[in-house]
Amino acid sequence: VRSFFQEKWFANEEKYFRNCIYIVYSSAIKRHKHNISVDYLVSIFPPDNRCPIFGTKMKFGGNIFESPSLDRVRPNKGYVKNNVVWMSYIANKMKSNLEIEELIKIKKWAKKSEKKN
Repeated sequence: VRSFFQEKWFANEEKYFRNCIYIVYSSAIKRHKHNISVDYLVSIFPPDNRCPIFGTKMKFGGNIFESPSLDRVRPNKGYVKNNVVWMSYIANKMKSNLEIEELIKIKKWAKKSEKKN
């Protein structure tokens, strides 16, 4: 179902989608080193619109937890090619600015804690 905003301002879904990606892009590049473009971000968006972490459907303009969010795989590298991935806002919020090694430590701790209970 298209929202009033989409129908009023955008001729089609593709333009709405690209505009949403542009908004994320323009916010990201203000704060961090970058070498990406809107076209690049469109090209890496999951074709099935699913979060690679939770498998949930991502949608711009809906529930914030289902909204697509741009993550830096290695936070210190910035928003550069091969270091960014789309995931749901909630997955990105949980990952925060952690490096891969820190996430692995959390996983190991969670598995160990699960066995104790």
